[in-house]
Amino acid sequence: MFQFDPSLIPSLRTRKALLVIDLQNDFASPTGALPVTEPEGYIGRILDVAAAFRASGDGDVIWVRSEYDAPRPVENDNILTSDALLVSSMRSSTSRLRRLSVDKSEQDDEAFLSGGTGSSKPECVRPGTSGAELVSEAAVDSKRDSNLVKTQYSAFASGQLLPLLRTRLATELYVCGALTNVSIHATALDAASHGFAMTLVDDCCGYRSAARHANAVRNLMQLTGCETTTAHEMLARFGASGAEQGPRQPSRQPPGPVRTGARATGDAGRPGCPGSKLVGSSSGGQGETSDGSSPQSSSHTDPSIITSTHTLPQAMSKLKLSSDPSSRPAVAKPDAPRPETTQPAVQALVSDDVGAGLGKRDATAINESITVGSASSESPGTGQERAPGKSAETGFKKSETPKRDESEKSLETAPTTGEAPDTLEPLCEGDTTIIPDLLPAALEEGIFDKLRAEVSWLRMSHQGGEVPRLVCVQGAVSPSDASVPLYRHPADEAPPLVPFSPTVLKIKEHVERHVGHELNHVLVQLYRSGQDYISEHSDKTLDVVKGSYIANVSLGAERKMVFRTKRGDTKTDKDKEGEGSGKREIVKAKLPHNSLVKMGLRTNARWTHAVKQDRRADRDRTAPELAFGGARISLTFRQIGTFLDKDGLLIWGQGATGKTRADAKPVKNGASEAEQMIRAFGVENNTPDFDWDAVYGQGFDVLHFKAVPRLWESGDETRDLRVKLMLGSYGVGFAIGDHTHVDGETTAAKELRFLDNDADKSDFRGDLAVMLYLESTYGKLSAGKTGSLATRLTRFERAMSLLDKWRATGDPELKPLEGELAVFDGHMSSGAEYVAGGEAPSLADFALWPVLREMAGLVGSGQGGKGKNDESFSGLLEGMGLSRLSKYYERFGREKFVGRVVEE
Repeated sequence: MFQFDPSLIPSLRTRKALLVIDLQNDFASPTGALPVTEPEGYIGRILDVAAAFRASGDGDVIWVRSEYDAPRPVENDNILTSDALLVSSMRSSTSRLRRLSVDKSEQDDEAFLSGGTGSSKPECVRPGTSGAELVSEAAVDSKRDSNLVKTQYSAFASGQLLPLLRTRLATELYVCGALTNVSIHATALDAASHGFAMTLVDDCCGYRSAARHANAVRNLMQLTGCETTTAHEMLARFGASGAEQGPRQPSRQPPGPVRTGARATGDAGRPGCPGSKLVGSSSGGQGETSDGSSPQSSSHTDPSIITSTHTLPQAMSKLKLSSDPSSRPAVAKPDAPRPETTQPAVQALVSDDVGAGLGKRDATAINESITVGSASSESPGTGQERAPGKSAETGFKKSETPKRDESEKSLETAPTTGEAPDTLEPLCEGDTTIIPDLLPAALEEGIFDKLRAEVSWLRMSHQGGEVPRLVCVQGAVSPSDASVPLYRHPADEAPPLVPFSPTVLKIKEHVERHVGHELNHVLVQLYRSGQDYISEHSDKTLDVVKGSYIANVSLGAERKMVFRTKRGDTKTDKDKEGEGSGKREIVKAKLPHNSLVKMGLRTNARWTHAVKQDRRADRDRTAPELAFGGARISLTFRQIGTFLDKDGLLIWGQGATGKTRADAKPVKNGASEAEQMIRAFGVENNTPDFDWDAVYGQGFDVLHFKAVPRLWESGDETRDLRVKLMLGSYGVGFAIGDHTHVDGETTAAKELRFLDNDADKSDFRGDLAVMLYLESTYGKLSAGKTGSLATRLTRFERAMSLLDKWRATGDPELKPLEGELAVFDGHMSSGAEYVAGGEAPSLADFALWPVLREMAGLVGSGQGGKGKNDESFSGLLEGMGLSRLSKYYERFGREKFVGRVVEE
């Protein structure tokens, strides 16, 4: 292996920043336009903290003040103007389910940048007034401090703050100022999305309402995982010797979902802290880089040992960079020698920080915050408290499943092979092995606690709900253009990429020796006990380089991984003599602490894998299974061949439509594209003879995608069409559900069903229930354009009953229904375009038109055919004196959304 002197490697130093927000006369003065008087003495504490922070030399003080230049709508600004307890959600503020009225929020006095000048609200922070100036006590050091002006609630909205922080290599922010629930809240949320580690200086955050202050702090801790501290702790940390004094201890660590954002690392591995090691930071491509991602690289550095002394230009000038892997399609070479490669990533995330200095109370709070349950991400894993000891025992068993329920049994009885050799015999398709004792003893010692504290944990959502585990995505970036690898799998929004942390880099080095190629991406997951599990699935290979290995490292308590052949695997069935089809082969393998699953893509194509719940009592478990408090951390390394540019706006590579950097295309986030990708993922998950080129070959340019609602058709074309027309009219994307995978029932036994992707996963059965739900949930934008409520519902009920009446007669000449149809013809009097009047379709139209279409299909056939003879049907209606109904049928059928739905 190439030898080098670590002392010769250039080092980088990250910094901190103290953001003092809106400490202006209009807020700080008792006679100001909007006095912020609580907590008592907060202004003096802010000034003391700023002085100590500046004197420490460990960071920069940034003063941010607001100026009103135009009314700012609150709809897209993350401010809280209600005393009511806010239930944190993965949804945005524009969700149809948002609890607060936008209009009411804008009229609130604390929304000081919203509302017109003619409103009754006090005029705050008007340019040129003394109220817009910083308080006179603020001792701004013009040579060292920065002074920014913002015209929106978030300090990041102006575009000045982010470049300033990036330029100064700031990765950790301390935030204080006036109005916790307004500018501080909005700024902190944006800071999380840009990848900064954050701490709120709680008693330096001013507020007018204690309830709003508490609500805002709670919300920020849940959504971003930020910490809180006090002025006393800040002065003790930065004031005594002009430098940070020991590890920080968070004031509290809340439970709850995290929507987006970032965390640098725990104190033991946080950039800028004593003993920390920097891997990279920011979207500007700053941080040290030793690309080496090309198999031909021969000169590399190890970022895991880089410390903090030099500036970025000095460090970059001394680095040797190899060719950029993202500029060409990546190809794995398993037989090639493992290159010494690392690439720093662009962003950092904010989430729960499990630092080395946590007290018992804080550790308990963190453990309680990690909720568990089923999910559909790509890698199994668990994690919690450390217990000493490790086990190299591992084993596997091959069996077959004559019945499905037998294959779902607990793993209690899975046998082992005793003490493990260095490497077990190949499993599944022969390209998968379990490798014990991955890391040498010196590196393995204490690695679980170190990794847990170091990783930037974040929560993730899937199918509209929170994934019940903490995750983190780390990876490498190109030194030439700051592009990053992109791995996509079923999740509403994939967490942003963060730099490889020092410990992960060291683990990656050992994994690369076993797989024989570079690994530029890792998904780290933390589960807390044997009750946490990952459902049966295949990894999604849209972005995984062909011919590479998927490598899963287990640290912590021992668990069992279950491999099963996919349903309908004709190859497996054919190879087994004297056995009927439908039997699925099973391989159970122990995953001891410090082990590696090296899985080939042939196995991933034909087998699913899962880590199931272990419901046994502690007395029935072995010592390795109880180690580390039953917790396990899983790291799934991959070689990714799809890339994003540094701004996340362009995508190219193996899994995209543009296969090279020159052919990069803009990222898409539309529902139709997301639906296609989700269907493709489903095909790979359930197809043993998966044809990658046929399903994935064209590529997808979707980045973040919401799991779309699903509709299970009833098989009744007219009833199904009613719902589809509503979805099409309201612009609601949806995927067709598969009845064969629902409760084991057949399609014939199913009724129409709609499953929404909202937080409650609203589930409705039957066309009537679904239509009423869609009207109340998605039809609000059409309110006032569809006639009166009484008219809509009355005519809707009549149109719904028309279908049963029509089918009871079965007369293609429509004579028995002439009177009923005449009623609807009368609704079209006075030139009305829709059944209930108004300017837009209503429930009555969605219920009636599909019935008329069914009638049109029988006109002229006499045999119940489906000819859809519209001309004959219109002529029949004309002959019955129902000309207005005839014109309505033709006119509604020409609606664009109707054409799209009918043609599908």
